[in-house]
Amino acid sequence: MYVDKGNYLVLDDLLKYGVYIVHTDKDFGDAKTYDKENMKKILGIKNKTVVSGHQIHGTNIELIKNTDNLYFEKTDGFITNLNNVALFTKYADCLPIFFYDKKNKIIGVVHSGWKGTFENIGIHAMNLLISDYNSQKEDIIIAFGIGISCKNYEVGEEFYEKFKNKFSSEIIETSFLHEKNKIYFDNQKFNYLNFVENLIPAENIIANEFCTFDDQRFFSHRRDNTNLARNGALIFFGDKLSI
Repeated sequence: MYVDKGNYLVLDDLLKYGVYIVHTDKDFGDAKTYDKENMKKILGIKNKTVVSGHQIHGTNIELIKNTDNLYFEKTDGFITNLNNVALFTKYADCLPIFFYDKKNKIIGVVHSGWKGTFENIGIHAMNLLISDYNSQKEDIIIAFGIGISCKNYEVGEEFYEKFKNKFSSEIIETSFLHEKNKIYFDNQKFNYLNFVENLIPAENIIANEFCTFDDQRFFSHRRDNTNLARNGALIFFGDKLSI
């Protein structure tokens, strides 16, 4: 469950593991222009090094094994086992997907708009955990961040056919809603079903019912139309937030 702390929200499900997932909202400001040092001060994580990147709705995921580079071009995801690093990404309707390997103490996050979802960026992250960090699927916990809900995500027939031609009918039938000659896409449900189909235990997946479009606390590209501001999302180990 995400708990509102004023100008950011914290997912309390992983706190028992010492893992913090934080979502900022409008009151925190535009994530594209954050002063990172001020952000760390507000969150009480001044000893963390923030790693971020230029997101392009692609599938590139960086494995952060040191802090020599803190900013990556053309990158939509990060994975690390470093305790002194906070992984930072930006959203305004797209879906953040967080990863935690509870046995090997690995964290990760990907930015999964429809393009990333179509290109299986979440599954790509899962496979990197397995291949590069020796993770086992039963040890991987997945938590969805806050994105747009199905009822506000209208798509076209071409969009629907594109997904239908690539993924199983079980996923498609559940994650697309046909109503009054319109089609709606449930990005969170799609990713949930895709992870389950790829053998992540359903009980290891944490979903939520927030919606960036409905909830005025968050920036929404679809609702605000020309507003290009972004919400921020972070995952990191261990510090006690200033809450």
